[in-house]
This record gives sequence, structure tokens and C-alpha cells, in this order.
Amino acid sequence: MPMKTLCYYISDHGYGHAARSIAIIRELLAREEVEVIVKTAKPLGFVRASLRGERVRFCEQENDFGFVLKRGSLAVDREATLRNLKRWVSRWEEYIRGERRFLEENRIDLVISDIAPQPFIAAEEAGIASVAISNFTWDEMYRAIVGEREEVSAIRDAYGKASEGLLLPFALENITFRKSRRLSLVARQVTQSREKIRERLGIGKEEKLVYFGLGMSVASCVAGKFLKDDIKARILVPEKLGFKNAVKIPKGETESQNYIAACDLVVSKAGYSTVAEAISARVPLLLINREEIPEDRKICEDVVRLGVGRSVKQEENLGEKINEMLETEFSFNLLPEEMENKGAGEAAEYIAQLL
Repeated sequence: MPMKTLCYYISDHGYGHAARSIAIIRELLAREEVEVIVKTAKPLGFVRASLRGERVRFCEQENDFGFVLKRGSLAVDREATLRNLKRWVSRWEEYIRGERRFLEENRIDLVISDIAPQPFIAAEEAGIASVAISNFTWDEMYRAIVGEREEVSAIRDAYGKASEGLLLPFALENITFRKSRRLSLVARQVTQSREKIRERLGIGKEEKLVYFGLGMSVASCVAGKFLKDDIKARILVPEKLGFKNAVKIPKGETESQNYIAACDLVVSKAGYSTVAEAISARVPLLLINREEIPEDRKICEDVVRLGVGRSVKQEENLGEKINEMLETEFSFNLLPEEMENKGAGEAAEYIAQLL
């Protein structure tokens, strides 16, 4: 039987979509004789460094853009986001025409997207089944920021072309596909022990370590505003920040889930992958809730409801909350079954049935 080929589109909005896609692709390659073509742009280097092997090919392809943030902030720049949204949707016809040609010429057997909408149109036009994987869709996200517009409607219609949706935990209520099924938690598996990581970082056994995951683009600006030197912990960051208790993740390290698992607390924006990897490692969460963004609201509500963390508003002093959280006991013993890190295997098993 000839090897099947999948085309996997990954959002260009940050690295969280890429992290969970890496977890699923690793499971697919371990279980099935398939070839995977990954199409993305911004996180391409990260994905390429994480997925090595003869059965993975990479194409630099910009699929979507997400939100535009205000400079040095986690807040959404509505006007800039609207301009980009209009420009993006206006270019769909050319994108879809090119992707349909690519799918046909490369004899793609299945299209997967997390969660760019246009590939579903290209797949339907090429007569190829397609699978959406996400906890949100961009139509719901943009509608909350810029209102109901023709561009938002076009995105919603594109998702209607997907053959099926695989819904991750923390999924928004209004996601609609032709058919859908739910997955358990999808997160990259920890591959190094907590003790080994802490030793590498020079963290003592009794020291507290806090992972600071606000994204490379805003980490230093936000930290300068809200983190003070009186925090009773070392702070693990992706780049050196301007206060004395910061510890830097080694340059070029891609397996951040190992570093999350070595921490006593995760401070982060409410993005799916960081939250999923923290819950998988049983590390409490302090989330910054951008209430204007539906995904943030949903994840923050669920994390608090599950009893594994708390949320704060963007303007609150993080230092005080971090010290308070480090003195608080959280229990992960009563989490529902869907919070077990087995969703990547479930997704791979289902995808295999479609081939």
C-alpha cells in the first residue's frame, strides 16, 4: 500500500498552535506510515527543530495572522487588527487557488488545519477530506473584537467546509462544524525530569521557580511594569529581563514543556498550549485574563473552576499575586478524564481511520 500524505496547516498566531500540532504529528509519525507536509510561516523554525525525520517536509506558507497587539502590551489593537483582517480575506482567492493546485499536484490524502480557515475551501474544491483541530475558530474571535462583518462571515463559511472538527478542551461554546468530536488534553510529553532541568538551571531544591510565559514579543515590556525584585522565587523567562531573580531558558531550546514541568507556578496569558502543558505537569497557573478575547475568558473560567489556578486582570500587580500563589495549595487529584494528556493519541487514531 502506498504511503499516505497529509498536509498540516498551522496558524501563524504565536507558537501555541504549533506546540500542540507537534504533539499530534509526533503521535501520527509514531503510529502510522504517513508522510506529513507542514505549512506555516512564523513558527516554521520552531516546528522544523521539533520534527526531524525523512517523513516530514516543510513549506513556508503564511496562513493567517491572529491579532495585532498594542506595542509592549497584551491588549488587542482593534484598528490594526481590522485592517489586517480586511487585507487577509481580500487575498483568499489567490491563496485558495494556489493551495488547491498544491494539494492536487502533491496527491494529498488528507488536509488538517489548526486553525486557518482557507485550507478547508481548497480541500473541498480538490475533493479531499479535511479535519479542523482547535479550541476556538477565528470567526468567533474576530467577531468579539471587530463585530459581525462580511470578513467574519467568510471565515465562518470556510469552517463549514471542514469534513470534521476535533475539539480540544477549553473549546468555545459556539464552534460549529459539519460534525465534531471532543479530544482529551493535547500537550507535548515531558521528556526530561524536573530534577535534571532544575539542576541545569542552577535552582536549589528549596527554591521556588516560576515560569513566565507571556510570549517573546511582550515579555520584557510587561515584566518591567508588573514584576518587582521582591518576588519570593526565581523567574524562568525566554529572554533575560531586567531584574535580579530572572533565569534564562537555554538558547535554542524548543521543548519548553520540560521547563514548565520543573516549575512551581506558571504565569501566562491564557493560551491553550501553555495551560495544557502546565495542567499535564500538575503545575498551578496564574493567568492574565484579557476579557475582550473569548478564548482567554473561557480558559480562565475553566482553570478557576477546575481548581488548578487563578486569573488576574492585565493591570494587576503580578508580584503580589505570585507570592500569594506560591503559598497556596492546589490539588490536581479530582480533574475530569478529559484533562489527561492523551488527546494527541486520540487525534492520531481518528486521523488514521480517515486514511
